[in-house]
Amino acid sequence: MERSLNIDITEQYPIAIVRLGGFLGQLEVYKLKKQVDNLMDLGRRYLICDLTEAEFIDSAGIGSIIQIRSRCNQSDGQLYVVGPRDPHLAYTLASSTMSHVIKFFPTLDAALAQMRLNLGLTGASSGADGGGNMTKLIERIDKVLERLERIESLLASEKPAVRN
Repeated sequence: MERSLNIDITEQYPIAIVRLGGFLGQLEVYKLKKQVDNLMDLGRRYLICDLTEAEFIDSAGIGSIIQIRSRCNQSDGQLYVVGPRDPHLAYTLASSTMSHVIKFFPTLDAALAQMRLNLGLTGASSGADGGGNMTKLIERIDKVLERLERIESLLASEKPAVRN
């Protein structure tokens, strides 16, 4: 087994998906920490950690995922974890304290659906606008602009009071 960690990050705004493959332990956890620090610095606080392709995880790997969860919680975010395919690795994680503090999902689709639901992004679309949120935002802005125009016309129609 190659002792390296493969990290692939994709975004489905506002959710970042961190896919981990290979060896999650020892010195490799620092790669993960650096990548997550970069995401958090960019304001990404809703993360899904996908362990589907993970082949090995030790206590350092488990600890790093728990630290990511803490960091997400401190920034009012969330962390969901997609469990590994490997049954031995799944058993190891289920036996650890990690299973008591982190929500596991059987598939990435299930984790995405639940997080979108929790964030109120349940529209049919799952594109870059977060399931139709951009459309809703534009509609709200249009309504505000209409109100402002009515206020401006009311103010313009009022004659200024004459002071003596």
